[in-house]
Amino acid sequence: MIARPLPPEVAALVDAPRPTEEFLARVRAPLSDDEVVSTLELVAWFTRRYPTVRERLHYVRRAYARWSRPLSPQRLP
Repeated sequence: MIARPLPPEVAALVDAPRPTEEFLARVRAPLSDDEVVSTLELVAWFTRRYPTVRERLHYVRRAYARWSRPLSPQRLP
């Protein structure tokens, strides 16, 4: 997946600091029924795809290596 730069006005909204109260309100808000169903579906898929703890750890290590790799010129947006 290639990341695309955000328009400046969108980036400003995304990067703007938020009050602690707003963060806590969002974190404490209960999940909707749709969010619960989606989460359970994702967990079921992931545990089918990586059925053992060993396979899950291997996945996480590979993914972390991929996420923490610096962007090469070919991967820049």
